[in-house]
Formats: sequence, structure tokens, C-alpha cells
Amino acid sequence: MAYSAVIFWVLLTEALSADLRIEPGAFGSGKAYVRCSFDGVEQMCFLDTGSAMSLVGPSKPFLRKPSSGKFRYKSASGKLHEAEVMRVGTIILDGKVIHDVRIGRLARPDSENTLGMDLLGRFPFSLDFRTEPKLRLEPKRRVDRELRDLRVLKSGLMAMPILLGGVGTFAVWDTGASVTAVDINFVRAYPKNFQKLTQKIEGVDGTGETLKLELYRARELQIGTKRFTNPTVVVLDLSPLRDSVGTAVQAVIGSNLIRRAEWYFDRNGRKWSVR
Repeated sequence: MAYSAVIFWVLLTEALSADLRIEPGAFGSGKAYVRCSFDGVEQMCFLDTGSAMSLVGPSKPFLRKPSSGKFRYKSASGKLHEAEVMRVGTIILDGKVIHDVRIGRLARPDSENTLGMDLLGRFPFSLDFRTEPKLRLEPKRRVDRELRDLRVLKSGLMAMPILLGGVGTFAVWDTGASVTAVDINFVRAYPKNFQKLTQKIEGVDGTGETLKLELYRARELQIGTKRFTNPTVVVLDLSPLRDSVGTAVQAVIGSNLIRRAEWYFDRNGRKWSVR
């Protein structure tokens, strides 16, 4: 029996590769999905570092689990939403086993399974989107020189200092945001650093709410040692985000820039790097 259990464990951890599946989006963005296991049931999960709690939809494996409470949260649209909380006995991600986890269960039938910072932030991790996209937990090789100015917000999300047209501020690092966003009041304060585009897009936040977004070209955006010249950004009111994270965040780094670099984070050690 013990030998069979070992064989099963080896096969299971080999099957749960941390390769990322990318669904390409506008302006070089893309949604990243990673394979994981919830109580032995394999799932493809949307990798969303802008989500404080991991979430699942109302599919059969999760409907049978009893609720252990409710939680409320705001989406990017500013609307208040509610979800049930349930417990999962074992979650396996990149060969790491996490026991007795509280995650959210959404009621919308089209809700995606989402891997949030409550799970991802337990480990140092790296994300490489440039060649063969991969997620590595506790990677042996660091990306570059570590920076020690990572902010961990009260929600558990991560923010780092950036320069927008040479002006310093902080930005949440959010793989769930397709296009990098800048607060409208920041743009009004520094109009010479932004060029409004005629094109507009319609976005959807993490709960399915529709957002109408204006596109701008930022003159320059620097994150650590990485410079992005004339990146496309969306401009909107980020006050609902600031209400949640409790800091003067003026931007959200989205996947249209995240996919152009390799990243390393150690949330507990307040360290990060990029190249």
C-alpha cells in the first residue's frame, strides 16, 4: 500500500506541471492559466495576482462542499460583491502541497477558477513569460539583483515603486489586469506625460462587470531596472482599488507589460526583481 501511494504521488506531481497556458489578448496582453489540483481534482486556474483570495466557480466538485461563511469584496468597477467561503483539504501546485485552505466560491455559472495571492504568496516564485511561459515556486535561480522595496498591502497584494514619466508612485502588480492602468487624477496632474488615443476599449473586471476604458500612450514607465517606452495604458478611477488596499497606489501593472519580462517575488521577504 505504501509503495502504491508513492507511485501515485510521483505520477501526480509530474502531471501537475507549472507550465503556463497563455490566451493572447489586446496590446500584447494575455491571460495565464496554470494546472493545479483541488482535493485530487485537476483544474486549470487563471493566474491572478490582483486577487487576494483564490476563487472557484460553482462546478460539481465544489458545490458539494459546505460553506464556512461569506466574504465581500469590490471589483474594479467599484461594485460590492459577495461570495461563499469553503475549505479545501489539499491543493497541489508545482509539486507543492498546501493543506486546509479557505477559498472563495462564486455563484456566477461562467466564473473561472482563479489562483490568487493567498496561495501564490506563500512561496517565493518566479514567472517567465518570454520564451516558454512558466511558474516556478521556490526557484533555485533568481531573476536578477533583488530589490528590497516591495510593499505588501493589507489585502495581501503586492505593489512596487515605479516611475511614470519620471514621476514616482506605487503600482499593484496584477497578472489579472490585461492592460496597465493609471489613475485618472495622476494623468490630470501630469498631462504632458500622457497622450490620449482616439481608440477606446470595453473591458471586463474580475466579476464580469463591463468597464468602458479610454486608451492613452504613456511617455515612459520604469519598473525597477526595466524601462518601457510609450506603453499603452488605460485611464480610469482607481479609488475603489485604493479603498481596498489602503495605500496611495496610482497604477496597476497589467499583463501587457508583465508578459515582456521575467519576474521574481518573495512576498514574505519583501523582495523582488525583474529583467
